[in-house]
Amino acid sequence: MKCGSCGEISEKWQYIRQMDSVALKGGRGSASMVQKCKLCARENSIG
Repeated sequence: MKCGSCGEISEKWQYIRQMDSVALKGGRGSASMVQKCKLCARENSIG
């Protein structure tokens, strides 16, 4: 995955299932996956 803020690219493969749901911070809804960037600490999500 590529960070939407700093452009850092993760070297690990990420597997996503559409059935999975994770709550977003601040009560903004939910996403199939939420990942925190190791470089800039921003949370990136895939709906």
